[in-house]
Amino acid sequence: MLQYINTEMAIFWNTHGRITSVVAQAHIGELLGISPPPAPTDTTITRAPLDTPDELALRALLLGIMHRAVGHPAEARGFLRDAHARHAKIPSTGSTWIGGVALFELAVLELREAQRSDYEDEAEAEAEKDTNSPSRWVKVLKEAGSLLDSAVNLSGSEVDLSSRLESRIAMLRDEIGLKRELLGIGAGR
Repeated sequence: MLQYINTEMAIFWNTHGRITSVVAQAHIGELLGISPPPAPTDTTITRAPLDTPDELALRALLLGIMHRAVGHPAEARGFLRDAHARHAKIPSTGSTWIGGVALFELAVLELREAQRSDYEDEAEAEAEKDTNSPSRWVKVLKEAGSLLDSAVNLSGSEVDLSSRLESRIAMLRDEIGLKRELLGIGAGR
């Protein structure tokens, strides 16, 4: 089961930003159906299909990514935080990359939510041109930077997917730097 999900993870991580809400909702349904807790009266089931820290963390990560893709930021944030929290329980021989990827995805979520908020402000106050508010972005960019720092700290050379994660973090840091420059926000703020 876990190997199948790991294979799917490679696909999702590269394509989840371009899938439709319908497809993402279908994936959410499938992922939620993997491991329902057994009924207390059911004696034929001795354990849930997902029972290792890796499997539970990976499911939370995938659910967080899918919820972000369909525009459910609160649910996405909850699942991504859950995936990160489960990182400490994953043995060194397990999927040690999950915690760092969860933090990376949280940073992306925060940035996308700030961008969405800017678009909503533009629609509400089309005449007012101060919608790309640096004060809002200072906090978001600082939070995203902190999440990326933590993701890098979790990602060592012994971590699966470390080079992939580090290159994605570097690209996102470049985008954050560009946003700071466009808004006239110094790197120290």
